[in-house]
Amino acid sequence: MTRRSARTAKRRGPLPPGGLRRRLVIAFVLVAAVSAGILAVASYVLVRQARLQGSLTASAVQAREDLNLAATITYPVAASFSGWMPLADPTWSWLAGCRNRPVNSTCSSPSAISSTT
Repeated sequence: MTRRSARTAKRRGPLPPGGLRRRLVIAFVLVAAVSAGILAVASYVLVRQARLQGSLTASAVQAREDLNLAATITYPVAASFSGWMPLADPTWSWLAGCRNRPVNSTCSSPSAISSTT
């Protein structure tokens, strides 16, 4: 048999009351808090992704329906305007002078054209 020193015997003595229990409670609370935090973050990310995907899908369906509806709309051609061109009409002949002018120039009447040319 081996002899134990006084120091070793003192170390292996009974645990102080509450020491191990306190550490176990703290460890358990920390594990529970970390687990709850990870679960909350993962749930938030999954729900956010699902909501975004749902809204994108709904928007795509709505846009497809709107485009299909727009493709079926037809407008009747008015008989009085078919073939009408402003430059062929003599009352609109002053527009011919505005064709090659800068955008910011004024071309609002026949008198404006005659004064600048």
